[in-house]
Amino acid sequence: MVRGGAYFDPMMINYSLYSGNGPQLELTGGVLEKVELEGFGSDDNGPKSFGGRIGVLPVPYVELGGSYMTSKIKGKKVAGVAGDLTAGDYTFWGVDAAYTRGYADLRFEYFSSELDTFFSQSEAATATAAVDKTDWEAWYAQAAYQLSGITDLPILKNLEPVIRYSQFSVKGFEEFVAEGKPEDKLTVGLNYLFAPSLVWKNAISMRDFRNAGAQNSTEYRTQLAYGF
Repeated sequence: MVRGGAYFDPMMINYSLYSGNGPQLELTGGVLEKVELEGFGSDDNGPKSFGGRIGVLPVPYVELGGSYMTSKIKGKKVAGVAGDLTAGDYTFWGVDAAYTRGYADLRFEYFSSELDTFFSQSEAATATAAVDKTDWEAWYAQAAYQLSGITDLPILKNLEPVIRYSQFSVKGFEEFVAEGKPEDKLTVGLNYLFAPSLVWKNAISMRDFRNAGAQNSTEYRTQLAYGF
């Protein structure tokens, strides 16, 4: 990765450009279930991924960003298909925005990604697709406010209420849609700031799945985060 930035009074720009091992197809019992985007120490697909992000700060407390990545995913042998799958292109792009001024913290992010159609290598490209073209889409909006902006009471001033709403959807290959579980999620949280770099986070998330037969759920999370 290469990172850097530039200052044009009063505007600032930052950027990052990178290359790495590409995404991988994950199989369970020979059946395709998902596309894995984790960082991999080994490369099972040859082609690399390339991407980057650019951020613009028109003023110090507002940042607007855009991201893009492209890669080719090597096909695999899957159940019910003769021969390996052809390789498929994968692209990802997103935009984000953040407002952090005083005690308020507002954030928004949207992303979209697309996986090409996969065919069996033993068949012509006009044959029935082994894996249909698939599109993923997600966004979230979040607001947080430190109560030290309105009170000096010892306990209350260290609290930070947070609320976040997000949506996720996937269209295309049936197995990916089933695994992806399109959903709407509302999260309500309360952070306790022991120090600017040490935060105790607590949250309740209510997940509403849109797939027929998928059971809605409520999750409770607590974690201690320390920034270096």
